[in-house]
Amino acid sequence: MEIKPIRTDEEHRAALETTEALWGAEEGTPGGGLRDVAARIHELLHWFAEADLVLEATLADTLTREELGFAPEVAEAEADDDGE
Repeated sequence: MEIKPIRTDEEHRAALETTEALWGAEEGTPGGGLRDVAARIHELLHWFAEADLVLEATLADTLTREELGFAPEVAEAEADDDGE
């Protein structure tokens, strides 16, 4: 079996089909191990996609310094402290 990155929807579908075909593999066998790794990768990809959605939403609705309770002068004072 050749292991390579999944870059297209077609490759993703093929990887899912392979994982589904290994679903009944017994624990402790090469097929069972491959199934576990593929399932874990799929799970992690799902969580990374969810994290991207949260980050995207957060960046789209950022708060100003004033909304966070900081005075605008604080930003200027911090810049002066850095020698800028």
